[in-house]
Amino acid sequence: MLDIFKYVKEKDIVFYNFEELVTLSKSIHINEVSKYYDIHLTEHLLHSERRNVSIKDFAFEYSTKILNEKLSPSDLPSILDVLDDTYLAQKEKINNLELNEYTKKSIESFLKVKGNHLNTVLTEIELPISVILSKMEERGIRLDREKLGVLREDIEGEISKLTKEIYSIVGHEFNINSPKQLSDVLFRELDLPNKSKGSTRESVLDGMLGLHPIVEHLLYFREMTKILSTYVEPLYQNCTEKDGIYSIHTDFKQTGTTSGRFSSVNPNLQNLPLDGAWAMRVRECFVARKGFKLLGMDYSQMELRIMADISNDKLLIQDFVNGIDVHSATAARVLNKKILEITHKERSLGKTVNFGMIFGQTSFGLSSLLGIDRDKAGEYITAYFDNYKGVEEYMRKTEYEAFERGYVQTMFGTTRNIAGIRSKNRRLRSAAAREAINMPIQGSEADIMKLVMKELYKYVSEKYPKRGYILLQIHDEIVFEIEEGIVEEFSKQAKEIMLNTVILEVPFDVHISIGDSLSELK
Repeated sequence: MLDIFKYVKEKDIVFYNFEELVTLSKSIHINEVSKYYDIHLTEHLLHSERRNVSIKDFAFEYSTKILNEKLSPSDLPSILDVLDDTYLAQKEKINNLELNEYTKKSIESFLKVKGNHLNTVLTEIELPISVILSKMEERGIRLDREKLGVLREDIEGEISKLTKEIYSIVGHEFNINSPKQLSDVLFRELDLPNKSKGSTRESVLDGMLGLHPIVEHLLYFREMTKILSTYVEPLYQNCTEKDGIYSIHTDFKQTGTTSGRFSSVNPNLQNLPLDGAWAMRVRECFVARKGFKLLGMDYSQMELRIMADISNDKLLIQDFVNGIDVHSATAARVLNKKILEITHKERSLGKTVNFGMIFGQTSFGLSSLLGIDRDKAGEYITAYFDNYKGVEEYMRKTEYEAFERGYVQTMFGTTRNIAGIRSKNRRLRSAAAREAINMPIQGSEADIMKLVMKELYKYVSEKYPKRGYILLQIHDEIVFEIEEGIVEEFSKQAKEIMLNTVILEVPFDVHISIGDSLSELK
């Protein structure tokens, strides 16, 4: 395959999909991208809500050229015109886009610039990250295929056993995966209470636990079939073999989410199961190569720390600075108790309230999460805002700015247009407001992770070439594969990079775990 980057070094080049092209290169380095420009990555910075933008979409949005329905080599001159038109139009947009105060301050502080803010984000973060993701894809993570085979057999056996037990309970065979047939069995044949118009979705079945033995069997059946179809089978289908060693090389998507977080496909490694014995068995199949260890490093309560920083809430900042457990502190404040009196169950309530606020939860949403009535949930929200006034001010200000400008932004400028914020439909407007509140927090988490990944990649490639690799980045966690003899030494310096690349009003905390498989990383 032609490595075009050998021929375009030090040249000003406009790309349509740099993220995909860079996977074909063995020669490109993150320090060699400063003269490049990619319209796809830039579009995601300007309009993160747009997904899978094609060259025809760019033509429609930015150019007077009309491309044929089916493109061919003869369309190349027109395509190049579209690239040029898009580049010029995007540059104008970037120059005219109003940055919010937090975004502008963050870019200037952490990227050391005074102007040209979003162009700097493109060249200093997004383009280097494309290179880093391509190296992660190339390395991949080793798969214990023999262990995966045993797991598949065990799950298939469990599903077969459950199927027979469900048939025995009902008295006849039926298609368990058919919502209509299952609904008929539950609400007509077994005459169970039908409070959701015959729905058999998981939340409905959860609410029916204890009413009949079949409900528990059905939930377990669904858990097993999901693990098989969502995790185990895709690993079989997508693993590659070289010299008797199997590995998984996922395809990371840099522009796959509206928040700026990565997604991945073939298979999806961003959503591996976490809890339960079967989840652990899936994670046991991902192992370190011989002579290496897996190293997991994840930020503790990252979104809440960003919430404290972005809202400048004095009480929340004080809790983090003083090392107070924020979930217990929130529980104590909303329940009007002393923090030492808070039970484990009450701490869980505080945790739900804290994360509910990040997502802009209403009393209805919080009541559903906590299993309480709406009035009580409303009391908790009122008590929360009575204490965390900076958070409430951030939410109201963000809603107002989203309404006035039509968009919100992350720490490093990823911009999401909030379509429903001016809707006359109250429900749509409320959902849009929640999006506006959450996106800057979740997106800023993604921003920080990208900049940290860049610094970690520089460190590992310069100091430990072929002895250390970044394998995965899942939300607030980075998984490395490090040569066994240097893992302790490496983790200490890597932790310093993670703690100090971006410094907020509150300190970060990083948890380290080392093991031979993903299941050993806690």
